Amino acid sequence: MEHIIIPEKLYGREKEISVLKESFNRASRGYAEVLLVPGHSGAGKTALVNELRQPVKAGNGFFISGKFEQYQRNVPYFAFRQALTELCIELQSGDEQQYLRFKTEILQALGTQAQVLIDLVPEFESFLGMQPPLGLISPQEARHRFAEVMRNFLGVVSRPEHPLVLFIDDWQWAGIASFELLKQLQVGKTLHYLLVIVAYRDNEINAGHLLLSTLDELKRNDVPIEELKVKNIAKNNVDKILKDTLLPKAENLSHLAEIVYNKTRGNPFFVKSLILFLFDSKLLWYDDIQKCWTWKIEKKEENILPDNVVELFGKKLHRLSKNDSNLFSLAACLGNRFNIENLSIISGRSVSDCLKIFSSDQAKEMIMPLLQHKSNSPKKDRGGFEIFKFQHDSMQQASFSLIETDERPRILLKIGRLLLSKLAPEQINDRLFEIADNLNSGIELISDTEERVLLLELNMKAARKAYAATAFSSALQYYRKANLLLQ
Repeated sequence: MEHIIIPEKLYGREKEISVLKESFNRASRGYAEVLLVPGHSGAGKTALVNELRQPVKAGNGFFISGKFEQYQRNVPYFAFRQALTELCIELQSGDEQQYLRFKTEILQALGTQAQVLIDLVPEFESFLGMQPPLGLISPQEARHRFAEVMRNFLGVVSRPEHPLVLFIDDWQWAGIASFELLKQLQVGKTLHYLLVIVAYRDNEINAGHLLLSTLDELKRNDVPIEELKVKNIAKNNVDKILKDTLLPKAENLSHLAEIVYNKTRGNPFFVKSLILFLFDSKLLWYDDIQKCWTWKIEKKEENILPDNVVELFGKKLHRLSKNDSNLFSLAACLGNRFNIENLSIISGRSVSDCLKIFSSDQAKEMIMPLLQHKSNSPKKDRGGFEIFKFQHDSMQQASFSLIETDERPRILLKIGRLLLSKLAPEQINDRLFEIADNLNSGIELISDTEERVLLLELNMKAARKAYAATAFSSALQYYRKANLLLQ
């Protein structure tokens, strides 16, 4: 048998799914709350929350999601922008009557401040049209204006006829500005028919983490907060996964389940990844003569099995050719989600070559197509290019780790230079933070005076853009980089 197929269903999560559905039902009845979803990496937080997509759709609601990234921490409101970009696309996907209704209601709600939303999510410009420029105000006033625009906008979408689920993942990597926004949304006070899901790795939240102080403040302000902790699954569920995967039957299944459970401790993502790894390594195979699955894992082989998913996917990547594995590494530099056109630019390979590599069975385990959107925008980067994402952060981490530490500044600098030279001016403005961060990573390697002046200007623009979005901590970092270039 050439392939092994693991069922996509969740195991041992009946109670958790019930809790999620009840939270959405409360939102549908006019309540609003923040639902915390803590758990370790690979425990299945994202997969669990995504089980809510279908019930939300059936209830005529909106389900939008975004995630913070380990390698994009400087970008203000990174996950919120992802989620609101999804929403922008969805609001435009209905019939003309719905399109015009949402456009009218959003413009009425935001008034002369609609440019605040466009500055955060440029995709809204093609939806709402050109807006008047914003007036200069104090930082405190800007913070209030930004929060008010976000509340007014979400208020248009969070309605009895279409409640909203806003799922923001990986808060352990969030920046100060995003925590401030979470507090300023006034969930359950100003906003109703809304469920905000906050997922994070609780083992990466230390005593001084901003998430804890943010939650304390939300509780003091009587914001409704519920918690749904996601733990590893029990051994009997590992047995079920193997039984459902190794059909029609498997030799000595209970012993194999014991080995898998002992290695993974019931971490669902690691369990499924390890099963695929055993199959790829020819330690697990289908016997055509006996008509059953069989396996052979000696003690020495058991001892050298990967201890975590990052190590596991690192081993998988090393089985690829150097050129192919390099493509994964470059994709990891672009982010958990990336545009195939941009990957083509920085890799020097055609889009068709990139798509061909990602269509292989091994690639599909790590990377999946996420979105193909054709909008009415004249801007080239919004015209239907394929968006891909790493199936899990561990895959992105494994791909990024293939780049030697001392090589990373050079690679990121190269990426920044290529994006700067290939993208149109409006695209550069939309991706200003990403380009500036890549170039800043290799700032010590830049000796050309003209290029240093250009980077200084980019950092100043990024600082002003972050400042306008009330992301003052990010703005300060870009101003400091600009100051470094003056020395």
